[in-house]
Amino acid sequence: MDWLIILGLTAIAVVIIVIAVRKNDANMDKLVSEGRAAKRERTFWMQQTMFSTDTSSVDKIYSAIDKTTLHEVAISHYLEAGNCVLFTNKVAGGSFAATLKVDRQNGGKQQYTYQIDQYQGTGGYMKPKCLRAANILLTAIEKAFLQLDKDTSVSRRTVAFQTK
Repeated sequence: MDWLIILGLTAIAVVIIVIAVRKNDANMDKLVSEGRAAKRERTFWMQQTMFSTDTSSVDKIYSAIDKTTLHEVAISHYLEAGNCVLFTNKVAGGSFAATLKVDRQNGGKQQYTYQIDQYQGTGGYMKPKCLRAANILLTAIEKAFLQLDKDTSVSRRTVAFQTK
């Protein structure tokens, strides 16, 4: 008899998880169709994104980023010392901090690096709300670069995170 109760509770938990995943996927599909986010692998936030562009000032890039979109997903942003933009997002159960930095000049092109530096999640993964916000942030940054220089090139590499 006890096994029936356990089986019933397990079935209810599975149904709740499936509904939550489908709702999250539907929200993401809506953001993608609106152009506010991009279809990405679930581990995109573990990648460092490098931009190579003719845009020579992080101030110009910071000005071109859609701040309204960032505000809608609770992302704070700060221009620091003219060579770095700091981004933070804190929601119930999770958070992340990211930077967009002037990296170096390479063959007449300015190099910028974006990455998530810290995150709070569960089991080595970012919470869905933070993941959605991180996607929206990266999309806004990509759009800013392309708005200023349509020939901006983008490359990515995986970043190793250390957990406590």
